[in-house]
Amino acid sequence: MIVEVKGVEFRNKGAELMLHAVVEQAARWPGEVKLAVSPSLGSYRQRAALGLYQMLAPARLGALAGPAGRVLPRKLRAAYGIVAESDVDAVVDASGFSYSDQWGTAASERLALQAGRWRRQGKPVVLLPQALGPFRDPKSRDAMRRVLDDVDLVFPRDASSAAHLAELGGGGRARVRQAPDFTVAVAGRLPASFHPEPGMVAIIPNYRMIDRGRAGSGPAYRALLAGTAAHLRARGYRPFFLVHDAGSDRELAEEVRAEVGGGVEVLHEPDPRALKGILGACHAVVASRFHALVGALTQGVPSLATGWSHKYEELFAEFGCPEALCDVAAPLPDSLARLDALLEGPGRERVVEGLRRTRAEYARRTVEMWREVGAVLGVAPPPDPAAERAGAG
Repeated sequence: MIVEVKGVEFRNKGAELMLHAVVEQAARWPGEVKLAVSPSLGSYRQRAALGLYQMLAPARLGALAGPAGRVLPRKLRAAYGIVAESDVDAVVDASGFSYSDQWGTAASERLALQAGRWRRQGKPVVLLPQALGPFRDPKSRDAMRRVLDDVDLVFPRDASSAAHLAELGGGGRARVRQAPDFTVAVAGRLPASFHPEPGMVAIIPNYRMIDRGRAGSGPAYRALLAGTAAHLRARGYRPFFLVHDAGSDRELAEEVRAEVGGGVEVLHEPDPRALKGILGACHAVVASRFHALVGALTQGVPSLATGWSHKYEELFAEFGCPEALCDVAAPLPDSLARLDALLEGPGRERVVEGLRRTRAEYARRTVEMWREVGAVLGVAPPPDPAAERAGAG
């Protein structure tokens, strides 16, 4: 069976971690499940390292992707690990946050066209857990209604995303199942070059806080990052900047490091599993990248966050620590007081215990989600409600 994986990438390490989660799950399914991705995804070496097959033509070609895929004979395609659209049996979309008016209507409209074509071809389609909406623009509303009609399962990963889908109406709502972020199952690993020390605190910047956040919030965000690093050093902790995206985040980290006056390392690690391992070895985390926060929280590491969309509020509400999400417009002492409460004392102990409970619930719900996906793809039996209840007990 060949499954096309959409919505992932290598530059954004959260998106790459989701790809690792799909690869690991596919290896657990019985039979041979091959995964194929767009040729525009990373380099050949990056794709080959994960055993990924390559689509002959990018899906963005739309209806032309089919004819383009027939240029090479099937035997030749198989010999070189190349997959035509006609070879694909199913599609899973692992986008983190693509379908929303915050990004415009193009992505939703493109998905609607693709989902309709895949439905006509008889291919099951699943949108794995991701943030969705809002859909206030008439174009995106119409597009996502069509998506709900044509796909087999959609997993909003939070209550707000589920509500945005419910507002669309239509019969497709029966295909919606809320499930958490599914990277909880990917184990972190410490790189050989990283040596954990007591009191380490990772600071993960996100340029999206500047170009997608509240207008004019850039200076306040930079001040928060710099002030946090300086405060941690003054208290005897060991802050360092950890880059979770190979784009503008690294430049932002270097700029803030210079503002602090040096002495704070900027660490860039290309393997998202190593990033998760580093996060798990920290005393605390200060982050604006969603999957950095998921990686820390699911390993029981208290985290202070800033966010630019509803997905951050929902994440911290699920983990029972909404007070750890701060506003960049708030006075710096207020944010630092929230951080101090996570560093030591009874407040930290309460948060850590809550993180452990929620992590177990995330793991259980993720197993259930994959069983549903496997049943739709035809590679696993459907979930047994009685067995699920017994397992939960």
